[in-house]
Amino acid sequence: MGRRRWGTKRGAETYARVIEGGCALLRRDGLSGLSIRGLAEATALSLGAMQFHFGTHDELVRAVIRYWAGKISEALAAAAGEARGLSRAWKLCEQWVRMADQVDVVLQALVSDPRTAQEQAARAAVLESLAHWVDETVRSLRQAQLKQELKPDTGIRAVALEVHRLLWSRGWSAALRGPEAAATGILNGAWQRLSAIALE
Repeated sequence: MGRRRWGTKRGAETYARVIEGGCALLRRDGLSGLSIRGLAEATALSLGAMQFHFGTHDELVRAVIRYWAGKISEALAAAAGEARGLSRAWKLCEQWVRMADQVDVVLQALVSDPRTAQEQAARAAVLESLAHWVDETVRSLRQAQLKQELKPDTGIRAVALEVHRLLWSRGWSAALRGPEAAATGILNGAWQRLSAIALE
């Protein structure tokens, strides 16, 4: 573990400042922007202070990605609200396409061949978050099954993965068709997939 000392009020404020700054760099520059030196400059903290609180670069990368992913999960939960079953699955899909700027970070982590410990840490943290988000869709579809909204032979995990493949195509489809057309096309595809497994 790192040498974090966040137990004091000042320490907690510094931690929040570092993590928020890291998320801003992550959204602006992608994974390559997450360096201890760059973050020290962005937050006006000394390099020594950054190294004291985050003993390794891996620790910093994991902490920032987990926080970033947590914010996405909070937005998804807020969008889903009290909805259950297919209604919840659909609300999650709608929220995903509103968060287009998040897709690039995930794609960077997944398409790169992780050679350094830093890249491996980023990839592991992103994969952990991605698995959690797929599991949320699976949970919604299981609720739908319990509510008898789905055809009995539905392969829930396979459908959840298909829906996420659509949702994560936003980056390249927006480049081809423009952001609005891409979002509409992705939601239409997700709607058709969910409709195909729904009982009449």
